[in-house]
Amino acid sequence: MGTRYNVIINGSNKNAKKSEIDKLLIDINNSVSTYIASSEISVFNQSPTGAYFEDLAFEKYNFTQKGILDTSYHFHHFMTNLRACYDVYDLTEGLFDPTCMPLVNYWGFGYKKKKPRILDGNKNAIDSILPFVGLDKLTLLPVHRGINVQKAHPAIELDFSAIAKGYAVDLVMEYLIYCGIQNAMVEIGGETKAIGINEKGNIWKIGINTPSEKAGLTDFQEIVVLKNQSIASSGNYRNFYEIDGKKYGHEINPVSGFPEKTDILSVSIKAENCMEADALATGCMIMGLKKSIQIIEAMDGIEGLFIINDEAGQFKTIKTKGF
Repeated sequence: MGTRYNVIINGSNKNAKKSEIDKLLIDINNSVSTYIASSEISVFNQSPTGAYFEDLAFEKYNFTQKGILDTSYHFHHFMTNLRACYDVYDLTEGLFDPTCMPLVNYWGFGYKKKKPRILDGNKNAIDSILPFVGLDKLTLLPVHRGINVQKAHPAIELDFSAIAKGYAVDLVMEYLIYCGIQNAMVEIGGETKAIGINEKGNIWKIGINTPSEKAGLTDFQEIVVLKNQSIASSGNYRNFYEIDGKKYGHEINPVSGFPEKTDILSVSIKAENCMEADALATGCMIMGLKKSIQIIEAMDGIEGLFIINDEAGQFKTIKTKGF
């Protein structure tokens, strides 16, 4: 996933094994990483027609049936991520879209060699890519115990980078719970889930990074508590490139095809499910502040924290009512 992970357990750790967590994360990568040529998502992306995937997306994983060390036990990572993408795609009216991979590659933020583009003068190139973007370009056909995911054109590709880390956090935490652990925190690349209490006997506290490329990893704009919750953040202040004084962020609008110019510096979403929080954080960056707050306020168990620049150029935090 191009990042590091952090698992903190408060209490006895007799059953959980780092080796099993590593195997689980490797299994996820081998399914949904676009940086692994043999992964399921890479095979799909390079196929001219699509691919078949086993699908038990609606069954809760049961670690007691077969352990992670049993290599015959395969999680259905691809379809679980894809189905979750459809939910957030509908919620954001298409602004969260995993078929944006051709655009992400074009702008230099994907698995292909990074090649910064100049924003002006590329409309013709973007217009040639947009016909291959949109979840409506995929057809899901049930077959026996799986799904044939068919694509309307060979150029259609998927990218789960805005949801897979959150998914991995949920799955690692589920493994820890199976091991009998009641107090723990799991973090992968900033996406975090916490249960119980920390070693000081308090509810877990998580820092929200100051949204500046100059900020260190321990420079915090806000401190939030996680009471059996997840939090995921998104922002353009670290993953961007600059040409002639203009910054181009990695949040690509799948409708316009261009990097989104947003009023949000960073957004953090709190939810029970880290996969959902991860996807919504990306969707909010593209939707903008007003629409994001409207959608998040209407959802049960979901809250948002938004950092923007105020009129004086200072960081300003805006939270939904229940945050």
